[in-house]
Amino acid sequence: MFHVEANTSRMRKRDRLNRLLNIRTYVRGIIAILVVAMCLGRLLYFAILVTHMVQSLHMNDFGKFYYSAQLFLHRGGMYEPTLATAIPVGQSEVREFLNMNPPHFHLLILPFAFLEPGHALLLWTILNLVALGISLRLIGAELGFRWTAMRVFAAVVMVLFCSATETIVITGQLTFLLLLPITLAWIAARRGNWNRAALYLGICTSIKPFIGIFLIYLVLARRLQAAATMAAAATSCYLIGLVVFGWQAHLDWLRALSAVDWTWASMNGSLAALPARAFGDTPYYVPILYSPRLVAPITAILALLVIAISLTIFLRDESQDTGDRTFAGLLITAQLVSPLGWVYYLWFVAGPALALWRTRHDRPSVLRGRLALMSVPGLVAPLGVTLLWNHSTWGGITLGSLYVWSTLLLWGTVLADWRSATKFPIEARSTDDVYYRPGGPMSGSAQCYPV
Repeated sequence: MFHVEANTSRMRKRDRLNRLLNIRTYVRGIIAILVVAMCLGRLLYFAILVTHMVQSLHMNDFGKFYYSAQLFLHRGGMYEPTLATAIPVGQSEVREFLNMNPPHFHLLILPFAFLEPGHALLLWTILNLVALGISLRLIGAELGFRWTAMRVFAAVVMVLFCSATETIVITGQLTFLLLLPITLAWIAARRGNWNRAALYLGICTSIKPFIGIFLIYLVLARRLQAAATMAAAATSCYLIGLVVFGWQAHLDWLRALSAVDWTWASMNGSLAALPARAFGDTPYYVPILYSPRLVAPITAILALLVIAISLTIFLRDESQDTGDRTFAGLLITAQLVSPLGWVYYLWFVAGPALALWRTRHDRPSVLRGRLALMSVPGLVAPLGVTLLWNHSTWGGITLGSLYVWSTLLLWGTVLADWRSATKFPIEARSTDDVYYRPGGPMSGSAQCYPV
């Protein structure tokens, strides 16, 4: 009798467990369906954005590249206004947003200029997606990250719902193409090969000058050979541009740069956007105090302060994971201090940010976790959110500057990570808690990493 009751009790427990497992499986299935439906909805939203970008904005930023290349082929001025430079702002105003990229960059665009606009945009999109895929694969290989089906799915979800991705879709920018050499530079640097890293960084700097902050870092860190390599790589790119496109194209490019007056733009995540929206003349936001003369000095003070703090900390950083932290910190710093630090540049931090995230438990920090969590809204908020409160005096520096605050919070997250690393040095931990892995900090030697 006792055995029968015991068996019955075990059977009941097993039935309850099976029902619980079935419920969990059902819930997971529902969640998976919802996520897939959201992804499909996001893709539909992107399709609508692309349609608007092609029909109303004439391919937006990619259109600027495309028509500049066509002007060169037809012996015209590369930086003249085109269909793609006239951008509607507000309800009834149109402003000229000229091509900001240097002449030599258009060597990459010239083959596209022989295609029809739609075909050129399609090929450009495919090329960028391939570059993104290669970059993610390189990051995974460097970090020993095994790409399971679930992780691939999670990566796709994060790519789709990242606000930086949305701005790439609406602009047709080259972010994913540049992500590849920046990722290669990060990998080379964390393996101690700074000369190779400097070569990649020099090429990227020749296209996006704000990345030149690495040159300042290399000089101050007394990595003079790497600094010379970086400077030579950037200079070589400009010399090639001079040979192919001539002096006039470069003079026109410099004039286009000097005409920039749209730091107030919604997708600008740099420090310059804050005073521009608070004190300047913008078509979207109501200034707190209309005083355009305050914009330039406040921007300069904020930028110099962030540069000084970043360089001071990262030059002194000799803690564990200093390579990843320095690369992430300098890239975010560069975006903050650039006059046009568009939010889509945040993708550049993908490699070092993931590396720091994977080792975060070795450097416990409540502050770092809170700052990272507070940055999330700006990392996923659609571009339209920045205009929801634009008729209010405070709208420009609150919701309108959501991307700026998220970028600042990410910068603070890296600084908090450094602070935590100084409190929990690897030498203080038990040798039983580490494993051996080559590469890591920028010294180039093999390192012990916490499990």
